[in-house]
Parts: sequence; structure tokens; C-alpha cells
Amino acid sequence: DSYKALQQRKSLLLVGVKNMTGSFSAGEVVQLTTAGEIVGVAKMRFSTSDLSTKRKNIMVAHADDIVIF
Repeated sequence: DSYKALQQRKSLLLVGVKNMTGSFSAGEVVQLTTAGEIVGVAKMRFSTSDLSTKRKNIMVAHADDIVIF
């Protein structure tokens, strides 16, 4: 599961993103949620519109740019 991977200091891949609410630009910090609960934040490498055209295995946030609460 994506949340467990993030807890182990892994980067976030697009395949692990189940849903995106709203829109954001590359470089923006977004909230990460699981089961409706905010579990962390991440600085995104791509915008929402960019992500719709990317491969599923692309890294959307590097481990160094993720903070898990």
C-alpha cells in the first residue's frame, strides 16, 4: 500500500495516487490523505494536468520532499 511505502521513506509514484482533488502546479505542496485522513504533505514534481499524460511509474514526489505526520 502507498501509505506504508511512504512511511518507509519511499518516493510517491503516480501508480500509488488513487485520487486527486482540486488542481495544483509543479512545485506546490499538497496534502496526502488515506481513508479521508490527512497523513502528510508532499511537494509535487508535476501539475495535475501534467500527471494525466504521464506513465504510471513516474515519480510524482521524491522521498526528500515528503513529510509524513
